[in-house]
Order: sequence, then structure tokens, then C-alpha cells
Amino acid sequence: MDQSITALSRNALTIPSLTRIANTHASCLTKWRGNSSQISQPGRSSSLFLQQQHDSIQRTTSAVLRHTFPFRVPSVTPRTLSSTLPRLSRTPRFVPTVRANSAVRAVRAAAANNADGGESTAAAPDDVADDSATVAAQLALSASEEALPEAGVDEARVAAAAALLEGELLEKTPENAAGNEAQFAAGEETGGMEKGSIGSEKSDSAAAAAAAAVGTPAITESSTNVTISKGTKKGITVKGKKVTVGGRGGSGSEGEGAGSDSGSGSDSDSGGEEVFRVVWSSSDSRIDYLGESTKGDMVLPDLPVDLENEGRRAFDLDIDTGIGPIEELAKAEADEAELLLEQLGVPPQFPHGLASRGIFCSRTLNLRSITTIGYDMDYTLIHYNVNAWEGRAYDYAMENLRSKGYPTEGLRFDPDLVIRGLVMDKANGNLVKCDRFGFVKRAMHGTEMLSNKAISKLYGRELVDLRNEGRWEFLNTLFSVSEAVVYMQMVDRLDQGLLPAEVAPGDYKNLYKVVARALFRAHVEGQLKAEIINSPEKFVELDPELPLALLDQKLAGKRLLLITNSDYQYTHRMMTHAFDRFLPEGMTWRSLFDMVIVSARKPEFFSMAHPLYEIVTPDGLMRPCFKANSGGLYCGGSAQMVENALGFAGDETLYVGDHIYTDVSQSKLHLRWRTCLVCRELEQEVEALIHGHDTRLRLIDLMAQKDRVGDCFNQLRLALQRRTQGQAAQTAAVGEMEDGELVRSMQRLLWIMARLDGEIAPLLETDGAAFNDRWGYLSRAGLWDKSHITRQIEKYADIYTSRVSNFLRYTPFMYFRAQGQSCAHDVSDTWPLSSIQPDSSEDQ
Repeated sequence: MDQSITALSRNALTIPSLTRIANTHASCLTKWRGNSSQISQPGRSSSLFLQQQHDSIQRTTSAVLRHTFPFRVPSVTPRTLSSTLPRLSRTPRFVPTVRANSAVRAVRAAAANNADGGESTAAAPDDVADDSATVAAQLALSASEEALPEAGVDEARVAAAAALLEGELLEKTPENAAGNEAQFAAGEETGGMEKGSIGSEKSDSAAAAAAAAVGTPAITESSTNVTISKGTKKGITVKGKKVTVGGRGGSGSEGEGAGSDSGSGSDSDSGGEEVFRVVWSSSDSRIDYLGESTKGDMVLPDLPVDLENEGRRAFDLDIDTGIGPIEELAKAEADEAELLLEQLGVPPQFPHGLASRGIFCSRTLNLRSITTIGYDMDYTLIHYNVNAWEGRAYDYAMENLRSKGYPTEGLRFDPDLVIRGLVMDKANGNLVKCDRFGFVKRAMHGTEMLSNKAISKLYGRELVDLRNEGRWEFLNTLFSVSEAVVYMQMVDRLDQGLLPAEVAPGDYKNLYKVVARALFRAHVEGQLKAEIINSPEKFVELDPELPLALLDQKLAGKRLLLITNSDYQYTHRMMTHAFDRFLPEGMTWRSLFDMVIVSARKPEFFSMAHPLYEIVTPDGLMRPCFKANSGGLYCGGSAQMVENALGFAGDETLYVGDHIYTDVSQSKLHLRWRTCLVCRELEQEVEALIHGHDTRLRLIDLMAQKDRVGDCFNQLRLALQRRTQGQAAQTAAVGEMEDGELVRSMQRLLWIMARLDGEIAPLLETDGAAFNDRWGYLSRAGLWDKSHITRQIEKYADIYTSRVSNFLRYTPFMYFRAQGQSCAHDVSDTWPLSSIQPDSSEDQ
């Protein structure tokens, strides 16, 4: 029985497998219900009848079970399973809670029936919540190859496993958890469950005992040297040994700082053998070979020096000693691990998963060592429909301009006119895209694109320098879209002489100020935000996976912070709308965060100290405050105050935001926090890169052919130059060429290169059109180089992704490793062998 339950706690059913099992069991259960009256007939053995039904189920599902599980599986009823499967497919991270009372009573009823020799009837108790739970529990017993233990110690675990597989997956709330967990505790501690013996007692031991039954870790308070046990008393059992996992759960501060770690029991409490240990003490952590802290890593507690031999014996590893070097062993194990994840139905992460939902790494980051994660809200935790949000901002700005006499007739919001990462040239009324060095590659005056010749004439001798804020305005967030569209359209009206006299002809700087004031007024007067608060469903794009990603991080022991420039009323409305509906019952968005800071005044928040106010009423009433505390809701303040209050600092903190300057660069420069940039356009960018991959390969091939032809032409041109100047040719063979042959060869090569240019030029013009017709790819400037915003991302963002919910695919324990950065002289597969092997004649 223990082996069956242990295997059950280590494995999970995949959705397709559950569906097949449910469909097969449906017909069997229908037959059972049709003959259910036979159970209570005198002289009819209920255990024999159940055994017959069980055998029928086993025969009809044996093929599925053989390929799905290496152990015996209790029955899964179709009614609850059919209602659970859709939720599992959408959100596979609900906390499992089983109806322990019903299931255990069913087990005891079955046990009593077995004790009577199988001759008495075993009707379900009157207070059993669901007959399907009874059937599941009884079938779990009949499926076991061992007899029910005399002492009912394992009854709760058997019943819990049966009810869990039966599909009773519910959000864990205080209301439905307290009684069940207490009854689990009673079953574990007393060897049985007497009716009414526990009541509604709440305790950590009850939670741990319930966790032991279903194979999930319980979280309880402990000291700095903490462990997570599989149940405080029982734990899990492997080959007769009780197992504990040293670690940390929930939020808290490190022992030597403010407060202490929260954990889940201790090794001494559980009485088990510590198999794993989580490194949470700074003194125990080290710096690994990639320069990252090992804080938060799970390790083996007593690692032998001789890993090859002593390690295998010490940990009783079932590994073939003749498999060979560690490279071969690791490859085989990696293949098995990927297969296991596929069988468990766990969605793969990039690069094996969906590329557009990947998290990309610029600088190596060990997420396990991160103790605190701060989040921005707008366009980070809350993603707005750009056409709706920026479209309304555009409308309000145009209304303000119209009220001042500016002609706005015939103009409409065009979100494709601009993209993030462009730079406004306020001196010339232009919008430009530059490469990582600051050279302008594409430009637009008003709403008309400029030719390469015009770009060369205007910007050929200067670089874009963002430090000159009087001239350049960087569009580093989606909030800049509406402003840029209004400005470029007004540039056209200024060139047409249609604007009021307050803006002189060609005064593009003053025009920008007018546009900025019009848009700022829409925000300050609260017109736009009031509309969004009243109808958030029109503007906010919901993401059901987002709250679950943060919940994973919270339960992994990370402190979560919300730091936003938005005011409290707006923040509360948006977060409630986007989060609460997807969280477990009884939990709100506030439960996720250890501290919330609104009206933070970023970027000054990261470098300056502002007055701190505590928000004390639901309508936002505030009072002065001089010290922040964990769990508080505040307005203003500074990052330094937050660090002091929660006891963290530096590179153990990750801040996630959408603004490359306000969120990412300033938190890194002033505090040395690790950073993550959220850029929703990455999803479209990746899809566009995939769509244009073949075109880029053709471009590269055409340019490679031109290089080869051009190399030959250049040598012949040099030969012609030397011949006309009376100089010796490069080689004797070149000198022997006839003049006519030399000229004809050069003419043919020039014709070939002209034809190649005719193919290359239009392909380059349309390169990236799948992302944006005017500007091409977000990340690139030309065929080979990176754009200016890509350079900013690489410089300031350790990792970047399209949305916060992508963390759900990577777990809170991910180790992000940076990609190799190429140099022009790196060895390439395109290099010919002759370029790698030295010519022996040159050495002589």
C-alpha cells in the first residue's frame, strides 16, 4: 500500500489520460448505478460485487493504464472529472483539497465489510457527501495488492489519494480546509477517525497531516534553519525511510536581518531523514562558476567527495555503473526528464515551447537566489488594449487641441504610424530609428518617410544622443504611442500653414510642447482614467495565468512588491478587475504582495526620498508615516525605505517593469537591482521574425554571392589600375591576361552585381514588414545590426519577456543563462577549411 501511495504522490495525471480514463469508466459506473439496488439485497456480498465491477474496469482500461502509470490507480469517476478537466486545462495549478471525511468513512465501511468476511452489506454512511467518493475509496482498497492494515493509520492516505484522483480539486479556502485538515490530523495521529472527535480545530499539524495524505508539502513556521516536510508526522516514505526536504516557504526576511525565515516544520519535528536542503542563509551560499549566488538552491545535504562511487551508494541511486562518462549519463537523463514532463502534461518552456512566450536572458540570472520581486503595474501587471487605451488618449488630446483652435478635422488615430524604440527629433519634426551606435537608419518627417539620400544629408554627420533631452525624445513605452501620433500629424498641419500663430512656421520644438500639454491635461484632469475605472473591461486585456505566476513566486518564498506611479483608487480598481477573479476563493490581489507603493513618483523613487504616507481607509485616506512595515499600503516614499523595512538589498532583488528608463535603468543604476523588461510587442516581433526567416536567408545568400563576385571584380579592377599606371600585376597570370578579356570580365561582373542589387534592395526595404510596414523589426536596424532599443535592453535588462505570466512556464527556481554574444572574428561554420588550416608554404 505504501509503495502505491508513494508512487501516486510523485506522479500526476495528464489531461488526455484523464479524459480517456473518464470516458472508459463512465460506462462501467453507469452499469454499477443501474444495479446499485443489488448492494443492499440480503445475502448479496457488496465487496464481491464491487470486486466484480473493479475487475471490469481494470480490464477495459488496462491498455491505457499500462502506458500511463507504473502502479495501480484508484477509480476516477466521470461526473466530477468532467467538471474538473476544463479547469485543469486552463489553470493547472489549483491547490488540491480532498473530502477527507467522506472518503475515510467509505474506507472504514469497506474495512468493516472485509472484517465480516465479505458477507455483510456496506452501505455508505448517511453523511457521506458524494457516493462517487465512496466508490473511489472502495475501489482504491480493492485495487491494492495488500490487505487493509489492522491499525487504520494509512486509511486517511488511501482515502485522500482515491478522492484526489476522483477529481475533487478545489481552491483551498479557510472554510473548506479547516475541518478536512483537522480530520486528516486525527487520522494520522490516532490511527483512525472517530466521528466528532476533532471538530473544526485549525493547526499546522493538521495541515501537514493533510498534506502527507495527498503528497503535497505543508507550510508552517520554523527557525532560520528550516525544512519542508511531507507532513509533520508521517512525511513521505521511500524504501522504508521517512523523508524531509529542508527549505523555506512563505514570505519572510533572512534570519540575520529583520524578522526570520518562515518555513514548514523542521527535521527534528518530523523525525525524518533530511534528503534535500534549500540554501537560504547567506553564510551557507556561495558564488558559482557563472558568478551567481547559490542562495535558494536545493542541494543534497551531505554530498560525498567521491560522487562517482560513494555518491551512488550514499544516495542509493539506481544508476547503471557501466553507462560511461557523465556526459552520456546526463544526456540519457535529460531525455528521460523531457519525456517525464511530456507525460505529466507540463508545458515546455522556450526554446522547446512557444518562442513568442519565452523569457530571454541578456545577463545570467539565478532566480532561486532572488528573495524579493517588485512589479510595476501599468503595461506590466495590467496590460491595456493599445488601440482602446491609446486611442482614447489620442481623442482627449485632439479635443484639447481643437478647443485651442488647432485643425484636427480628418485626422484619426493610427497605431501603426509609430513603434516603441523610435526617437522624436523635436528640432526637425522628425521621427527616427537608429542603430545601437546612434546612426539614423530610417526617418519620417510628419507622416512621410524620408529617402536614404535625405537621411544621409540630414543625419550623415551626427549621432542620436539621448542625453540631449531638449532635442531628442525616446519612445520607450507604449504610453508614448498616442503622443507621437498626435505630434507627427500636427507636423504635417504646421508644414501646410494651418496652425495658429502661436506656433511659428518650422517651430517644431514649440509644437511638441503644445502637444505634450494637451496630452498631459487629459491625464491630469483624470478624464481618461475615470473612463477606464468605470469600464475596465473595455481597456484591460485579462490574463488568467498572471495571478497564478505570482502565486507560485509567493509560495516559493519570494517577497512580492507592487510599486506604481498610479494613484490608489485607480490601482485598486485595475488590480481587482484583473486579479481577484483568477485567485483562489477568499484571496485578493493584496494577499499576493508584502508591500504596495502607489504614487511612487518613479524614477525619483529609486534615487530620492519623498514623504511617506500610509493609506488607512478603502477610499484612500492617508496619514503621515515615517517607517514602512511589511504588509503595508503606502503612498510615496523611496526604494531605500522599502529595503530597510523588508531587510533586502542589491542583487537579491528583481524589479519588473515596461519602461526602459523609469523602471529598468534607474533601479539598476542607483540600487543595483536585477531587472526584467516587459515588452508585449515581443510576441508580434518573434512571430514576424519567424515569418521573415526565409526572406532573410535569401537576402543573406544574395549578399554572399555579391561578395564573392565583388571580390573577383575588385582584383580585376586593381589589375586594370596597375596596368594603366605601368605597375606590375598581382601575379604573372594576371599580367598575361589580354586587355579585351580583362575588360569583358569586368563588364560581366558589373552586370551580375547590378542584377543582384536589383533583387537585394527591395528585399531590404520590406525586411521586417511583417512587424511594421514603415519601421521594420523592433529589435533590428538594417539587416545585420541591432536597434537602439535593443542595445538599451541588453545594457539594462537582465531578462526580458512579453508578459509577466510567462514566468509560469519557467517556475520560480529557473536559472537563466545568457546567450553567447558573437564577435565579427568568431569562428563560423561558413569559414572554408583553408581559412582555418595554415598554408604550409607561407611558413617556409
